[in-house]
Formats: sequence, C-alpha cells, structure tokens
Amino acid sequence: MNMNKKKFAVLGFPIEHSLSPIIHNSFAKQINVDISYSKIKVDLEKFKEVVIQLKDEKFTGVNVTVPLKFEALKVSTSSSEGAKLSKAANCLTFKNNKIIHAENTDGFGLVKDLSNKKIDLMNLKILIIGAGGATSGTLPSLIKCKPKLICVANRTIEKAEKLVHEFSEFYNYKNLQFDSLSLKKFSDYDLIINATSSSLNNNVIEIPKKLLDLKPVLYDMMYGPKSNFFLSQAKGEKKFDGIGMLVEQAAQSFYIWHGFYPHTSKVIKDLESITNGS
Repeated sequence: MNMNKKKFAVLGFPIEHSLSPIIHNSFAKQINVDISYSKIKVDLEKFKEVVIQLKDEKFTGVNVTVPLKFEALKVSTSSSEGAKLSKAANCLTFKNNKIIHAENTDGFGLVKDLSNKKIDLMNLKILIIGAGGATSGTLPSLIKCKPKLICVANRTIEKAEKLVHEFSEFYNYKNLQFDSLSLKKFSDYDLIINATSSSLNNNVIEIPKKLLDLKPVLYDMMYGPKSNFFLSQAKGEKKFDGIGMLVEQAAQSFYIWHGFYPHTSKVIKDLESITNGS
C-alpha cells in the first residue's frame, strides 16, 4: 500500500447511491495522483465521532451529503464565509491534525451547472422546494446572480420563513419570498428546483398544474434512476437531475484539496450514461 496516498471519503445517510468516489478518482487520473476515496454511512448521532476519527486517521478531507450538512459546520473549527452564511457545509478539510475547516461548494456547483446548460439566472423567477441544508447552501450563490424572484417553499412554512428572513437581512435582497408546499403565493416560475431528498426516498412532491403549464425548467438536485417523479411532471423539454451539479461541486472540493480544477464535461457525460442505464 502507498503510505503517501491521500485519503478522502463522503459521509451521508443514505450513502449507497453516491457517485463521489467515481468522480474524485476520475479527477485524480487527470493529474496522475493516487488517492483513496470511500463511502461511509453515518447517522447524525455518530457524525462528530466519525469525523474526528477520520481526522485522527490522517484523512485529508471529506465530502458531506444529506442530511449532515448543518452538522458538518457545527463540528468544524474554522469555516469559509459561504459555509458560515449558509450554516451548512459539504466539504471538510483536516489541517495539522487540529483544524477541521468547513466550506460549502453546493452553490458554486449549482450555478456552474446551470451556466453550462445555458440557463442565465439573472431576472428569472425561481422556486426552490425545501428549506434544508441543500437550499441554505445554494442561496448565497443564487442571490448573487440577481434573479427577479426566489421563493423557498417548504412543508413546514415556519422553517422557510426563518431561512428567508435571515438571507434577506444579510444580503439586503428584497426579492426572497417563502411559501408552503401548496404553492399559492405566485403563479409563474421560470425555474423550479427540488432541493429535498424526495427523489431518493420515493416521496412525491406534486407541482400544481398552473405552474407546469408555463413550461418552467425543472431541476432536481438529487440524481438516480430515470423514474424520477419530480422531473416526470415537466411539460417543457428542459428537465435536469443533479449530476452536473454533483460533478461541479466535487470539482470545487477537488480544487480545495489539490489546487487543480479538473475538466468536468467528460465526467458528467460518463455519469449520465451510468445513471441512465440504472
């Protein structure tokens, strides 16, 4: 075994579906670096214990997925401004066996993927479903793109309201709104983003017909089998899962850890082939 091999992992619950090891190993080949990247299933209660154990085992860093992103920031000893603002992290870096540095690359990944897909966010009306770590992690990047409206809809409306209040106040952004999942406040959106894990859990999130009739772009941050109920509701041609976002946010993590931003287009195409065959 190469004792100098850098060790990484992705932590989540569930974690079986994760493609992160394939992605990071593909990136590593681009610069001929030998790495170890594993999947670790961990629940909320044991998360801190596992992170500290990996730090002590001389891991370089870990990615963090649902539902552990809020907890990832809490266990950190330092954090980037983006992670601090969103109160969530998806990338932890271990430094000098003492520091656990938290960053959030989700927003970067989402905006980069939408840009790759020729979707200009400026002046768009955007609906985000969910008020968890995925939403709070991407809101800073979305707000900076100056859309006409961002509405956060959540089953527990109080949670969406709290999130909207905090981000509106910090960014002095007047076009951030909230709604319940009944989606009665507004009748037209250009882009609807599913930021929940419903696609992983086979839960149904139904979009009202009046919103779908305008043929908005549907974007699911999650990825997986073709039988995606959220995306199946699309009446327009533009519907995307989160493969591109996954790769672009991973590329940013890879840059943080290795100082090299990898080429992503071929990796995205390869993963689309894998998931479309599932």
